[in-house]
Amino acid sequence: MTDCRELMILAAVLTSFCRAFFLFLFSLLSVTFVYECGISQLLLSLSQVYIFENNIYYQPDVKSSSLRLTSSGRDGLIFNGINDWLYEEQILHSSAAHWWSPSGSSLAFLTINDTLVPNMQLPRFTGTLYPRGHQYPYPKVRRQPYVCCPAVECVS
Repeated sequence: MTDCRELMILAAVLTSFCRAFFLFLFSLLSVTFVYECGISQLLLSLSQVYIFENNIYYQPDVKSSSLRLTSSGRDGLIFNGINDWLYEEQILHSSAAHWWSPSGSSLAFLTINDTLVPNMQLPRFTGTLYPRGHQYPYPKVRRQPYVCCPAVECVS
């Protein structure tokens, strides 16, 4: 629930691949179902930031328009504010790669560029008879992702 008690986000089906969310807006007494599956995940947080198609958007309040903070995101190659498979599973143990400052006025986030990282095929078990292979950037010695951690000022 947000600090202003206007919006509650209920998450379900949290895996590396699929996210499902229910958004409840108290002032309108309405519920919206949001579902996104795959690498271009939609991540929502209670801090007015969301990641869509590997780009970060900031929404100062529930009723305002979103501001796009990044535009470099590319499916499977460049990740802004969200981890690639390796960082999510092996390093940070979280899908989120964005953090608010203690004052709540600045947002730091990881940008992970997997352009030069070789791909590895990993099985993806989808409930069908046979698993499907999916290509993931998987670093090797001297073929690491480029990672940086910029910060932006987010003032309402």
